[in-house]
Amino acid sequence: MRSSGSCEFEWRAPLGAWRWLLLGTLGVGSGACAGQSEAAPADAQNGANAGSSGEPGSGAACVGETVLEGGMRRCANGLMHRVAAEGCPTPTLPEPRRNPLASTDPRLAGCLRNADCTQKAPGQCVSGSGGNYCRYGCATDDDCGADQLCLCDGGLGRCASTNCHTDAECADDRLCASNDVCSSLSFGCQTNSDECAVDADCVRGQRCALVSGGLDSAAPGTDYRICALVDCAVPGRPFLVAGALRCAPSVERADWYSLDAAESLPAQGLTPELRAELRRGWAEQALMEHASVAAFARFVLQLFSLGAPADLVAAATTAMQDEIRHAQDCFRLARRHSDAELGPGPLPVAGALQQTDLGEVVLGTVLEGCIGETLAALEAAEALQHCEDPAARGVLERIAAEETRHAELAWRFVAWALDAAGETAAGLRRRIRDLFERELAAQRDGDLIGSLDRELARHGLLSQPVRQALRRRALAEVVAPCAQALLALRARRVQPALAAAGSC
Repeated sequence: MRSSGSCEFEWRAPLGAWRWLLLGTLGVGSGACAGQSEAAPADAQNGANAGSSGEPGSGAACVGETVLEGGMRRCANGLMHRVAAEGCPTPTLPEPRRNPLASTDPRLAGCLRNADCTQKAPGQCVSGSGGNYCRYGCATDDDCGADQLCLCDGGLGRCASTNCHTDAECADDRLCASNDVCSSLSFGCQTNSDECAVDADCVRGQRCALVSGGLDSAAPGTDYRICALVDCAVPGRPFLVAGALRCAPSVERADWYSLDAAESLPAQGLTPELRAELRRGWAEQALMEHASVAAFARFVLQLFSLGAPADLVAAATTAMQDEIRHAQDCFRLARRHSDAELGPGPLPVAGALQQTDLGEVVLGTVLEGCIGETLAALEAAEALQHCEDPAARGVLERIAAEETRHAELAWRFVAWALDAAGETAAGLRRRIRDLFERELAAQRDGDLIGSLDRELARHGLLSQPVRQALRRRALAEVVAPCAQALLALRARRVQPALAAAGSC
């Protein structure tokens, strides 16, 4: 299994507290599952490879091959594979735009030209919103980690995670092939157990995900590909339509800040690179929180359509107001690191209300709430433990507390829906089990966590590599035991108080 480097990150938020909190929401006592952290109920393991026939995956043959730099080839279906570990050609990189107001001293300006970027080769001086900064890439695999390869990418090379470096390292004439999920490109050997090669091999709404070890009984410990409903590591409750993530574009506007926006002063003493990353990260989180408002608005209508009790409707309505505040706060933090006003543009909502069937609403809530909101609460709590910025700490404290309540709401709704399903409960329970199992199986190692990721955490922002690593831990240690308890309790059809005395 590839290493993500996450062991070097100092995790500070105890996951056990959230596990017991959510188990308590389901009516399970803290002693019922002590010590358990299995990925799924025992009877759910049989569903992990549903759809896999054991036959070779569809991507072993590369049709319509195009030669790329660095020994790469691209197939007609978009798949890339590597026939040789060749170095990248010396890139011709454009110089940064000249800024007549910037200092002529590269030590103060960050850099003035590509020749100023000498920490490693190749390097490029890039113009950012707060000034120039150096960006570095790779030329050969030696510039990357042992479990990475250098992807030339037509300019500055970039390091990508891999468990192979060329096709020759893969068995049975398989390819050392690419896998792109959640904007994180990695490579791995194809196997006879692969269900897919690219997203187009899966049904609509699913992604072809590279699974890291454990569930392939034919070759335990190896990586293989399955079609899965993949919820990318994004902050807040995702707004999903037909399995695809939706959010508004960022535009210049100043009416989505909280009331104290005028009192917020721009952050001082930050490098241009760090300031640009903080602006991008907080803007991304703000847009996701903005989309979460729509997700809860839809959930309220779905609750009405299902005849849900008043306490669930009231909690969902309150959550919608919470998400508006979260979006305002995050836009304010993004504005501190930006030279222009910013806010959300129009959010595309077409097709968002097509599903009102109980089963579809429950499965959507599992993805958006039981998984999405639980992870959002844990991400805010982890970020708070690292944050040294007083303005960001206040925002994170509120988000962590309110996202925790949103997660509890999602688990309570699914429990209510299983009780309300009547004779169809067994089938719905199987669908929920399979969805949880797929999400757990689809987790894989992400990018290495570096010094910039740690610096962002000091300002209250978890980068994508950190969120991916936290997501893997949280799914195994929090979501999986809660899913196990939820399904076991509803399967036995007994009072939660009596079930708590038994094993989860």
